[in-house]
Amino acid sequence: MGRLAGKLTALLFISILALTFAYPVNGLAYTYGAPNEEKVAEAYKAIVSALGQNPPDYATVSSQLDGIKAEMEKEFGSDQVNRVQEAINNQDSGRIISEFQVVLVRNVERRLDNLGKIFDDYPQAKLLLAKAQATYTALAPTVQEKNPETDQEISDCFNQALE
Repeated sequence: MGRLAGKLTALLFISILALTFAYPVNGLAYTYGAPNEEKVAEAYKAIVSALGQNPPDYATVSSQLDGIKAEMEKEFGSDQVNRVQEAINNQDSGRIISEFQVVLVRNVERRLDNLGKIFDDYPQAKLLLAKAQATYTALAPTVQEKNPETDQEISDCFNQALE
């Protein structure tokens, strides 16, 4: 699983680069819970859905951020939360999505880093891997659109590691 985590990390960074160029952006504790559930990823999906409405539903976007703001500040700092909030205040849908994608990538990275630290605790390591996969699943449509091969490789790695 160590080589697999390294491969996932490498593929994740390729995806980060793809997302960075696709969506320009300005500017480590564990959260245990149910496997395959990730609050930040679920909020992202709800935000993308709200922004896809005509007109975009910024009230829902703001409400979703409020629901995960404390966790985001704890894990990624108030600067990241402030960038998202500023984008919401400016009703800049593209930037909102871009800033949340940065959070999702950082969340996957955090899970994989923590997985390496607790590798000997198999149940917890597997939980963190499942949470990393749940977060990646929210990003997958964007990665797939930009690079379907990379998306397939990352998905295959997660599936193989979680067997």
